[in-house]
Amino acid sequence: MESQTSIEEDALIAACRSGVTFGVQYFLQNKPNVNNKNSDGENPLLAASKNGHTEIVKILLQHGAEIDTQDNNGHNPLLFACEEGHIDIVNVLLENNANVNVSNKKGSTPLMKASFKANKRIVHVLLQHNALVNTKHETGYTAILFACQEGHVEIVRALIEHSGDINLCDHKGYTPLMAACLNGHKLVVDALLEHGASVNDKDENSFTAVFRACQNGHLDIVRTLIEFHADVNLCNNEQFSPLMIACLNGHNQVVCDLLQHKISVNETDENDCTSLFYACQEGHVDIVRSLIKHEANVNLKTIEGHTPLMVACSKGHQSVVDALLENKAVVNTRDTYGLTAVHYTCSENQAEILKILIKHNAKINLPCNNGNTPLIIACLKGYKLVIDVLLAHKALVNVKGENGVTALHFACFVGHIETVGILIENNAYINLPCNDGTTPILLASLKGHKPIVELLVKHKAFINHRDKFGYTALHHACCKNQVEILEILIKHSAKINLPCNKGNTPLIIACSNGCKSVKGNLIKHKASVNERNKDGSTALHFACRHNFVEFTQILIEHGADINLSMPGRITPLMIACRLGYTSMVEILLQKKASLDERDENGCTALFIACVERHVEIVKVLVEHDADSNLPDNQGVTPLMVACFIGKQPVVDSLLQPKALVDQRHPDGWVALHFASALGHVEVTSFLLDHGADVNAKSRHGITALMLAGQIDVVKVLLKHNADASLRTDDGGSAISNAEINEHYEIIVLLANHLMNGGGFKAVSKVADPGRHAVESNSNGHDICSTSEDDRLGAVCPNAFPSIQVTADLNVRPDEKSLKKIIQDVINASKCLDGTIPNINITFVHCDNVEYMTTHGDINFIENDDSDEQDTKTDEDSPMQDI
Repeated sequence: MESQTSIEEDALIAACRSGVTFGVQYFLQNKPNVNNKNSDGENPLLAASKNGHTEIVKILLQHGAEIDTQDNNGHNPLLFACEEGHIDIVNVLLENNANVNVSNKKGSTPLMKASFKANKRIVHVLLQHNALVNTKHETGYTAILFACQEGHVEIVRALIEHSGDINLCDHKGYTPLMAACLNGHKLVVDALLEHGASVNDKDENSFTAVFRACQNGHLDIVRTLIEFHADVNLCNNEQFSPLMIACLNGHNQVVCDLLQHKISVNETDENDCTSLFYACQEGHVDIVRSLIKHEANVNLKTIEGHTPLMVACSKGHQSVVDALLENKAVVNTRDTYGLTAVHYTCSENQAEILKILIKHNAKINLPCNNGNTPLIIACLKGYKLVIDVLLAHKALVNVKGENGVTALHFACFVGHIETVGILIENNAYINLPCNDGTTPILLASLKGHKPIVELLVKHKAFINHRDKFGYTALHHACCKNQVEILEILIKHSAKINLPCNKGNTPLIIACSNGCKSVKGNLIKHKASVNERNKDGSTALHFACRHNFVEFTQILIEHGADINLSMPGRITPLMIACRLGYTSMVEILLQKKASLDERDENGCTALFIACVERHVEIVKVLVEHDADSNLPDNQGVTPLMVACFIGKQPVVDSLLQPKALVDQRHPDGWVALHFASALGHVEVTSFLLDHGADVNAKSRHGITALMLAGQIDVVKVLLKHNADASLRTDDGGSAISNAEINEHYEIIVLLANHLMNGGGFKAVSKVADPGRHAVESNSNGHDICSTSEDDRLGAVCPNAFPSIQVTADLNVRPDEKSLKKIIQDVINASKCLDGTIPNINITFVHCDNVEYMTTHGDINFIENDDSDEQDTKTDEDSPMQDI
């Protein structure tokens, strides 16, 4: 909101806010508008009322201040005065007929403000002025609900005396009694109950007043509510009862009182949890004992099969565990997942509770549904004290859990050296594989746990054992660059060139993962650098694929065959060229990589670099004398590829040395054909500047001009003397191709080019919509589209009927044909007076090419004896080879 106040009026507001009476009087001498508001909607009366300046309020009212004015939030002077407790201002405003029931934008009334803030005197004044007691705030709160929530009992009584509805709830069903019970306002509760408050009302979540009292442990209120017949078994929407909430929150005395009133002690909520379960979960042992005393079932399970004993063990509540076991809790019962109390105890490192369970005949070797035993779980987490207790009581060490994994597998995987040692001392099988063949030493090598690897090696672990993928510990060490482990394994006779099932040796894996240190050590220990995997790839192929330049240098220095190809006859150089690794290409060329090697498609490294548009690599290859004229198996050369994709810098690099600009594809196409067909103007121009034959024909007589579908390419070709009259073997021409493809601009351009010097000029300018300006060697006439088939009619100058003649320029562009058409028109176009009209032939384009004659009263003539032929080049195009 924009400020509507002047500087003087702003000063008046400030004086009212600060209580400077003489200042207010001074500014009022100039008779400002006392009701103008600033950008916050504040005016002098609002400022004075909020800040408690009674005298100023009186002065402003005397000067015409609007008594019910409101700021941007809907607050008025009375609301501010009630909220801030300014009783004198409240009296002044009401004496001046202020609206006692005004509300702000949120629905707050003066009575609500005063009730909330416990301003008893103001409440009484408002009630004396007939304030509405049961008006609702936007939340549904009433004045009495605010007072009950805050515990203002005198105000509550006053409101009740003035017909306050004590059962009127907010929009969520929350009643004054619930508010008082939740917040522990006993006197308010008493007052409400004395006046007949409904004790068992529910809010939208089905919470009752007694539930709220139990929730926060307000014992006196609970007792009072029960005296007034509160139903202690009423549950909320989740079937959560007052007893459950009291047990969960540890309100022992409340629980005891509830238990005296025929409460359902074994009632369950929507998750099948009982009050006992919640008490055990939170460790409230006194409540647990009270519940058990009142026949709580200690073995009832939740929806997931959890028992009170399980949750107590999981949370480490030893005294609760003792109480449950004393009362015949079943120790070895399983939940939905097959877990027992022992599993939960081991999972949470509760060694002392584990001892108690074992004393009560807990089975320590029971597996859960996935096969994991308590020992496996403890080893996974590295809980030594629990492991010691289990092993001391004969826990089975070599039992296989999920996926065939043993306790030792887990200990080696997570790196708990002490646990590994204890397990080995207790006869754990160190070479026992899990379902996928992985042994403990493979896991320790993979995770880089050197001390564990040393310990396993010391106890005769099988160094060269393979998992189901053929991986050994050495493979895993190389995969994660574990140099120290690699040295330990090699020292203990690890086979350095042993391949996995896919044929990958440790060196190949190291190169694939960029493990520099490992690779160096492998080479130092005579790893074979030219071993192939089952795909035919060597370590060098992987190094090139991942652009590991330094690795590549080391491999080559140690005898890697730089030209050894993988399936498809792909060499390391080709890989680097395809992926655009310039530095890698330079290194390979320095090491004498062959430039003329071809893959199974006949592509050279240069060809591949051109296809991938890697300009810098093309330059490097050309500088190293790569043959730029070597075609692939389809006869496509690097230059043709570059022209096809339109990469000017690549074309430039290829033409600098010895690329043959007019080298032909088996179909007779040259580079210019590709550039023109794809619309690459710069490349087309560049080729022509370098001597390309502008009229070179393919095997079927197709020229670059015939293929051009881009106007600028056509212009470049014509500029370099392309012959527009040339025809294909089946009679097609550049114009016929343009017509087939609906390139009308090109049709006009080519027709103009053909007719220049022949005395005729094509229509090129539209005079106005539907009309064309016609130019000829003689008189000019307007030609307009007149017939439904979009042919063009000629307007006879002597107003005789028009003539219309159609001739196909695409089929008969030669002079002989044109002369025949003209003669036919002359013979048929004599006017009624016998004169022969002047002939104007004009080229226009709609759906076809037409020639018009005018001047004469003549009959309709159509020349349709020509056989139009489409020139389709796609079937002849070698572009599909690229």
